[in-house]
Amino acid sequence: MSRDGFMTINEVASALKVPVSKIRTIIARLDIQPRRFPDDMRRLYYSEADIQRIRAVLGLQ
Repeated sequence: MSRDGFMTINEVASALKVPVSKIRTIIARLDIQPRRFPDDMRRLYYSEADIQRIRAVLGLQ
């Protein structure tokens, strides 16, 4: 459930066709900090800029 250009890790993995475990590894390596929205503190969201950084690491630019 993306919102305002932000995506959850599952959405990122699905969009990039990469396993969630690999996305988690890249997020940790790049020290990407997720965002939480006040109305839904359960989900972690990643910005379009973060997703572009993940794409670059995967060579999907």
